[in-house]
Amino acid sequence: MPEGVEWTKPEGVRFIWLTTRKDADVVLREAVRRDVARNQMKLNFTLESTGRIYEGVLIFTFLLS
Repeated sequence: MPEGVEWTKPEGVRFIWLTTRKDADVVLREAVRRDVARNQMKLNFTLESTGRIYEGVLIFTFLLS
């Protein structure tokens, strides 16, 4: 991986976090174009407060409408 890219090691889960200096939107669009990613999102709410979950639902409702 290039300098500035970090990722987590999965421990009992089937996903990793990838952190990069590049714009995640640009990287995702290119990955979808090259057919190595899908235009999908995995939403994790296990560590968030009820208020933060509510805020996220409102934001996604706005963005997806």
